[in-house]
Amino acid sequence: MRPAALCGVALIIIAPVFGVDHALTATKERLWAMEPLIQEAVEYYGKPVTLLPSGERSRFRIFLLPKFQSRESLTLYQKSTGRRDCTRLEFWDTEEKRVVVSLDFPMSSDELVRRRAAFQFIEKVKQHLATP
Repeated sequence: MRPAALCGVALIIIAPVFGVDHALTATKERLWAMEPLIQEAVEYYGKPVTLLPSGERSRFRIFLLPKFQSRESLTLYQKSTGRRDCTRLEFWDTEEKRVVVSLDFPMSSDELVRRRAAFQFIEKVKQHLATP
């Protein structure tokens, strides 16, 4: 083989190593009824993160949590503000050990409300990951 041909073969072999954009992963922790909606939103936005089942090691974690730890604080919040934002989706960065994206929304039996919240949350996640 000529040196130029060897160089071309070497570039073909090495090129994928330099061109790979490593996908970020997020573990789905305690998402309950939101899990299929979060997965649908991730697919819709072009997979900004790859979702892994609970217990897998990953850079990020997604939690669905009550916004308030006690019933009294929830009642006080609802009476003082008139709002029912009582559920929070959190995108936790395990390296920085902090929540980097969160979305408060009223958990409802209406699937449209939950779907809208899932899509808004993944849109915020995508924006966060796109900013350097």
